[in-house]
Amino acid sequence: MEIDALVHGSDLSGVLVWLGLRMKGFKAFLVTRAMRVCEEILYLPFTSDWAEFVRKFGVDEFHEAHNVFFKTSSILRGKFYPAAKTCIGDVRGLAERLLSLGDNCVELWCREFRWKASRDRIDWVIKSRRGETKRGSSQIIIDTYCPVASGGKVRVVTAPSVEKGSVLDLSGPFLKLLVTHGGLETRVEVMGEAEHNNALALSRFNLHERVYLGEPPVLYAGFLSGMVKPPWLGDYLVASALLGVLISENWLSGGDQSEKLLSYVTELKARAELCHEVAKRAVEGCVGELEISYIFEGIRPPPLPQL
Repeated sequence: MEIDALVHGSDLSGVLVWLGLRMKGFKAFLVTRAMRVCEEILYLPFTSDWAEFVRKFGVDEFHEAHNVFFKTSSILRGKFYPAAKTCIGDVRGLAERLLSLGDNCVELWCREFRWKASRDRIDWVIKSRRGETKRGSSQIIIDTYCPVASGGKVRVVTAPSVEKGSVLDLSGPFLKLLVTHGGLETRVEVMGEAEHNNALALSRFNLHERVYLGEPPVLYAGFLSGMVKPPWLGDYLVASALLGVLISENWLSGGDQSEKLLSYVTELKARAELCHEVAKRAVEGCVGELEISYIFEGIRPPPLPQL
């Protein structure tokens, strides 16, 4: 099988890269060892701007958006300016719905997957769960596979709730974002170990020290790229997938590197690295020692593309 791009991974970013390339007319194939997409993550927070970006693919598995309030002490509470809204996205529902919009160029739950890059192509082998072997080559590979870390300091917790709204809590030594949705609350926590006895779902992630998107013909997207930073995990996940599509399109088309694309890549990487510094201090329990203006600059949502 001769294709343009092979996408390896089963989270939302992998599905978005795969569908994005197919929508642009490229032959893309998605492969993963997982039985279904998004097995490890149920819900993620998205700002309303990035939720609207995902909706343009023809999906709408998002809950009601709320204005984001922030707390800097037990009694001081305010709004972001300019105003920011956030909602929870059902990432498994989004991924499965996006998958249904494509065709059958997908291999889930494969027994084996391996590839080898040469100077002008990537040769790959897939063994399906039925024991069938598929071989082929592609011009590029985009890898998004990054297993959830059991000891990760960034956690996404979903639990029952009677509250309503969205709060970014900076009042303690750590950093927490809480967003309610349909009788539940999903929290992104950047802190030390904590108990969650009432959790319905719990995922843990490591903070990657470095943003690395790879170099063609091997690219990285999603959590594997190191770009996905708290608290706006959903935004960064989609932004990294978008970069995977744009960089792949630029490379597969054989054109010169777009100055606008390079500028956007640089801006997103700088934003993610600044966000990492705030999150790193939060893990150390020292976020309260930072100036509020620095914290707000570091946790601004990633910018939408203007390409």
